[in-house]
Amino acid sequence: TAIPEGTTINGIEVDDEVAIIDLSAEFDDGGGSFSMFARLAQVVYTATRVDDVDEVEFLIDGEPVTVFSSEGIELDGPQERSDYYDQMLPPIFVDEPAWGEPVTSPVEVEGLSNVFEAVSQVMLTDDDGLTLDEETVMATGGTGCWGEWETELTYTVDREQFGALIVWEFSAKDGSRINVREYPVQLR
Repeated sequence: TAIPEGTTINGIEVDDEVAIIDLSAEFDDGGGSFSMFARLAQVVYTATRVDDVDEVEFLIDGEPVTVFSSEGIELDGPQERSDYYDQMLPPIFVDEPAWGEPVTSPVEVEGLSNVFEAVSQVMLTDDDGLTLDEETVMATGGTGCWGEWETELTYTVDREQFGALIVWEFSAKDGSRINVREYPVQLR
């Protein structure tokens, strides 16, 4: 969604867990710093979903990128997901399953969070919004640092349908749901 129209992939090569991605000059066109960070992050997050890819090195029309865009974003070597946590991720992020991905029960859910005391909620709903399963998760870090979390949700549906993974944390102030994010999934 942040990558400019007309951007093409000139080539992709993987060498020692680094995806070397050569993009057309349109990738570097227009936008402010948020837009530029967003497009870099989207490529990094997409490429690192592939097994054996941990980092991304950017090329524009065959030339290595050390400073990206007129915004002067320095790319000192291959980029990894953690380079974009603070600029691009919501406080609770679902990494697996992918947005809109078909899933079957039990579904493994994994993500990252930076929330108070590392505790957040994960709920799976059906296409009517009814709760199928809900779990409390604890990340490996929280309250000012990013941590990983994972859980398994089980469900039964009578037909294939789109549901939602909904994540949030409870406010320490008043117990209300905050940092709510919803991710569609195809329930099979």
